[in-house]
Amino acid sequence: DQTYTKPMVFCEIKEFDDKIEGGIKFKNGIELYWGQVTINTYLQGYTEYNERNDDVVNRVYYDQNLNKRYKTQSTWLELNANNGVFECTHTVEHLIRRALPFVIPCDPYDIGGHTQEIKKNDTVRLWIYDTIKGGIGISYRLKNVLGDVLETGCKIASSCRKCKNGCPLCIQIKRCLLGNEKLDKKGGLTLAKQIIDASKGKIKHLNIEKYKWE
Repeated sequence: DQTYTKPMVFCEIKEFDDKIEGGIKFKNGIELYWGQVTINTYLQGYTEYNERNDDVVNRVYYDQNLNKRYKTQSTWLELNANNGVFECTHTVEHLIRRALPFVIPCDPYDIGGHTQEIKKNDTVRLWIYDTIKGGIGISYRLKNVLGDVLETGCKIASSCRKCKNGCPLCIQIKRCLLGNEKLDKKGGLTLAKQIIDASKGKIKHLNIEKYKWE
């Protein structure tokens, strides 16, 4: 049988308290931050899949991980980690990455993204960051047009008639650090619309110096 491969990449993103430049809290408790972060990616190997049924055929691990580390700019969302939230949030990340170049003209590879669980405070965090070392301001601009970007992403995904659960034409994207797994198209569209509605409502600016409300 024919096979295809996907890279196995581990990503670690760290924000620094003194580098968080701003934050807001939407009416439904979703928090949005922006600031400088450090991106650490480790290419650990690759997974080989059966092209016919997508079953795993083999996993190959490299003797030494290939590491890339750099500082850049980022905007990120933080949500409470309820059941199913990770898959929905990961889908929203893809909607943003798919739609952002239509709202803020840029090369799609100028931005990256990642979704991860933050176990210490039981949240899920969605990162959108500049892939250029030091940042070039694209992810920072996202905070001002988040609603427009999500609306565009929802239109792209909703207009896809090729699938029900997601495909390369709608929510699957290149350079997904999770291999386009753990996605939920229906749940992601619902969450995206909730974020759109929340961002139009009353928001509270966070006092990032003391981590209390202003």
